[in-house]
Amino acid sequence: MSTDRVSVHVGRTDLNQTSDRVHIHTVSELIVHPNYHRYALPNDVALIKLAKNITMMDHIQPVCLWSVDKGLTQDWALENRGILAGFGTTELAVLSNHLREVDVRIVDLRTCIESDREIYGKHLTRNMLCGKANVCVGDAGAGVMLVKDGIWYIRGVLLFVSSIDGHLCDNSKYAVFTDVPRYHDWISQSVDLTYVK
Repeated sequence: MSTDRVSVHVGRTDLNQTSDRVHIHTVSELIVHPNYHRYALPNDVALIKLAKNITMMDHIQPVCLWSVDKGLTQDWALENRGILAGFGTTELAVLSNHLREVDVRIVDLRTCIESDREIYGKHLTRNMLCGKANVCVGDAGAGVMLVKDGIWYIRGVLLFVSSIDGHLCDNSKYAVFTDVPRYHDWISQSVDLTYVK
């Protein structure tokens, strides 16, 4: 996809209304993971480099990269709930115009695979994680975030959800996420990491 077909909207909570709280950014580069293949799930992750820096405000804040140095272990993630915000399909099978937020409970890969070997046994890799969340089509690419000591950290990016007859999302199944910490080295090599204080 070319960069001129992508724009990033920060501060947006409604798809149909624009206000001075919404800032629209053009994209200078799309950085796709080098091991991504179009018809495969592993390494389905990319970075978006903006043409200009985002101006932080009360309603526009960054999320930090997950770091074990901050005490963010796998066990800690399993014991705490995260959230995911998106404009995905609702229970009425229509895309939401309003940004919605759902709780996410991360589970270990073994629990996920044992819940349905047909779905998860074929597709899961160590670079993925599972979580129980009421998410659907249109939420893909949204991040699952957890808060520790008042700071938000991104743990995963929604990769896929199971469906019923290929249409309605099956929220009795686990959602699958790209496990962001597994890509920390690639992220560090791909962008100039700066920290907001």
